[in-house]
Order: sequence, then C-alpha cells, then structure tokens
Amino acid sequence: MARELLVKANSSGMPFLYVVGDSWFFSRKTAELAGSLGKVWIFESKKDRVVLMPRGWVHLSEWVKAIPKEKLKQVTVKYKGKQDTFWCYEDNLRMRSMGGERMRVVVSYSKLDGEPNFYCSNKLDMKADKMLNVYARRWKIESFYRDAKQELGMEDYEMREEDRGCQEAPCDGPHSSYLPCAGSGAICLK
Repeated sequence: MARELLVKANSSGMPFLYVVGDSWFFSRKTAELAGSLGKVWIFESKKDRVVLMPRGWVHLSEWVKAIPKEKLKQVTVKYKGKQDTFWCYEDNLRMRSMGGERMRVVVSYSKLDGEPNFYCSNKLDMKADKMLNVYARRWKIESFYRDAKQELGMEDYEMREEDRGCQEAPCDGPHSSYLPCAGSGAICLK
C-alpha cells in the first residue's frame, strides 16, 4: 500500500523530494520505486541488516562496533523549536537485502554510551546532519498517528497491509498512510 500511495502522491503533482519512513517501510521494492520517481529516500534501518565489509557480510550491529568513538562527529538536529545533539558516523555501504546496492548509512547515538540508531539513503553524498534533520520532520506525522489512535479511535486500523488497508479505512484524507511533512518537501510513510 505504501508504494501505491507513493505513486498516487507523485502522479497527483504533489511537490516533494524526500520519501521518509521507519524501518517497517524499508524494503527494496519501496526504495527502488522512490528512486525511480527521482526521489531521495531516507529510512530508519534495523540493526540486523547485513552490509558488505572487506571480511565479508556483517550485521549493522557488528559493523558499528568497529567504528572508533573518535570518528563520531557531533550533529545538531532541530525539531519543534528545540535542538538535540547526536553523535554520528556516515559511510557508503552495500546492503545485501537491497540487492547489494550502495547506500548512505548513518549511525547515530543520542549518548556516546547509548544504543545506536541506523538510517539509510540513496543519496550517497548526504551528510549525517541533513539526513537526521529531514528524518526528524517525520515525528510530526508520528505525533498525528499517536493522537489519531488515542483520540479518533483509529487504533484498530492497520494501514500497512495491502489486502486490508483500503477496505478498513478510506485511502484519502487524514486516514491515509502518507502525509506531507509540513514545509519539508517530504512524503512520510506511516
């Protein structure tokens, strides 16, 4: 359904450059579609994705252990009038589940001793600060869906399943699985 809605947004003339989604939407088909439409995609990635290193294929969770802490750089992310600092490292890696294609991978930590988060993009020269600041705009959509589930009774809708989503809720308006991220030129998949 996400791919169908992405095509619909593009064909309707909605102006957007970025397609942003959480790890649930990070699939080869969705990324390939976004790229074929000339869009820059940014997806959060799970740590068990496998990337190619000189010694062979390893999980992102293993790759990140080899990055010396002194290689991490500070990145400022602005969201809702506040700033947060993250520690990041960026590299271009080949990912097995994406057909071995090269992509930009950013690992970020909110605390140096915390758990890593991973983000991927088809824009190989995208800097970590740009990627995280575009991705942060997705939280406006996250907030909308949290509120919609709590206040509007949408907790029973599962919009991710192609065979059920449109039967349970309308595909247009506030119930759709994508919304433009206000002022960002992005479509955020939910």
